[in-house]
Amino acid sequence: MTLPFKIHPSEFIREEMEERGWSESDLCDAIGQTEEVVRGLLEAKRPITTPIAWALAEATGVNKTLWMNLQQAYELAREGE
Repeated sequence: MTLPFKIHPSEFIREEMEERGWSESDLCDAIGQTEEVVRGLLEAKRPITTPIAWALAEATGVNKTLWMNLQQAYELAREGE
């Protein structure tokens, strides 16, 4: 069985940034992470960890569980390739 959810969570982070008019630097400030970490997230090179999910939830109002579920769904879909 192939899971249809192969979109990296970075796409959803970018959507949230766009809705708020945030730059990469704004996101760094909002979630208390370095440019290196944020760039890794946005380039789909770094996963959403629990602390990042908490920070994203606080900054965006999007539930932390959703952020973690997006990451898990992506990972499961990739494992099924």
